[in-house]
Amino acid sequence: MARPLPSNSVFGKLAALNWLLPLLLLLLGTIGVLTIYSASGGTWHLGAAKHLIRLLVGLVFMIIIALTDIRVWFSMAYPVFILAVLLLIGVAFFGVTINGSQRWLDLGPVRIQPSELMKLATVMALARFYHDLPAWRVSKPVGIFGAAVIVFLPAALILHEPDLGTALMVVATGIVMIFLAGISWRIILMALGLAAVMVPAFFMFGLKDYQRERILTFLDPSRDPTGASYHIIQSKIALGSGGVSGKGFMQGTQSALKYVPENRTDFIFT
Repeated sequence: MARPLPSNSVFGKLAALNWLLPLLLLLLGTIGVLTIYSASGGTWHLGAAKHLIRLLVGLVFMIIIALTDIRVWFSMAYPVFILAVLLLIGVAFFGVTINGSQRWLDLGPVRIQPSELMKLATVMALARFYHDLPAWRVSKPVGIFGAAVIVFLPAALILHEPDLGTALMVVATGIVMIFLAGISWRIILMALGLAAVMVPAFFMFGLKDYQRERILTFLDPSRDPTGASYHIIQSKIALGSGGVSGKGFMQGTQSALKYVPENRTDFIFT
């Protein structure tokens, strides 16, 4: 009879992994590669090849992270968060501007977007914070203030770039983690009341004109059919003409006829 693999060996850890998750991610990523290939008119170098490479590299990193002792990530939580904050501050002073947004740092041959690192860093830092914090202090001032700093400091730096979408994603992720940590309903209701007062003021005075325009266009796509609403309307036409089953692989009319210029990004299904 074969001897069982030691649980602390690399092969033992690999055998213990739930391989259904990476296989499902690989399947989903492969569909994404084929969709980009189709939207690009059957051309690999217009995004599909890069996406495939990123998918494979990401899967390898995911397995490496899963095999690493969780205490390593525990010890790295605050350093990674501080590094991400410093990189976001660096973006404000030395960032590269692309399409009107200053979101990237140029490090010689590599260009990085620190806000992407911050998505992971916020989760790690909040998890470490609540691990160290006694449960009875979650709803106390120290628990609320500490969590607020971890969530809203990077969100403010990201919003300054400006990148409203990523800032909202960081805030939403943080709020979910704070809720799961067991914060009291009294604090939640107070926060909701404060948000009800602040959100309209933030919409009017805290957003840039184009950010307000995007939100208004999302709520009413017909308000500017040849301008801000153009992509949304064309995507609706594409979805409507394709029906439930779609036009077919490499048969999308709106992308093939260039009605949607950025058909490989947010409007990939066109």
